[in-house]
Amino acid sequence: MPKNYNALIANAIVGLKSRKGCSRIAIKKYIEANGDVEVYQPAMRRAIKVMVENGDLLVHETHRGSFVLSDDAKAEAKAAIKAELKKAKGPKKKKTTKKKTTKKKKKTTKKKSKKKSKKKGHSYRTIKGVKYDGGMLDAADEAVDGNGDGRVSVEDAKEIFAEAADGGKYTAVEKKTMKYIRANYKFTKAGDTWLRKAIASWAAKKAAKKKR
Repeated sequence: MPKNYNALIANAIVGLKSRKGCSRIAIKKYIEANGDVEVYQPAMRRAIKVMVENGDLLVHETHRGSFVLSDDAKAEAKAAIKAELKKAKGPKKKKTTKKKTTKKKKKTTKKKSKKKSKKKGHSYRTIKGVKYDGGMLDAADEAVDGNGDGRVSVEDAKEIFAEAADGGKYTAVEKKTMKYIRANYKFTKAGDTWLRKAIASWAAKKAAKKKR
């Protein structure tokens, strides 16, 4: 069954409630976390492009690469969410008065079942036989695709760094991916400076913790 990406994107932006707008990565993560849907990036990018052209989606004035819904699209999305919630609840049941009956309760021993916690696996992308971090590459791709001048800005650099730091460790794959991004993607001077400082500061903090 084909996914209605327009509705998924609109619902995600309403759910995120961000005044600064929502980046493609934030929208993707919200959809996958709340809709039990695996997002196909090219299809989502096409949907965003169409929504921008239709005027349903607006690029944030100060945060490049972030989107907000138009007033009409926001009202429509909220109404659709409200209708879905009402449908899920179903019709109200009539209250019925039941006669109280006293029954002897039998003691039963219930076996405790261990709940398995589902953890999302980290996505990887292989380029020319080398494994790279998929989230970091997605952030870099989105930075140079669509709106803007095709370079990685400070805001884009923050998205890439957030993907690298999401697990709390700067792994060998993430280091390799960062080196690949710096070599193959164009950065603004400010974006390049910010990313260099962020990595150096993070690495210093990690090294200081190890010494303790």
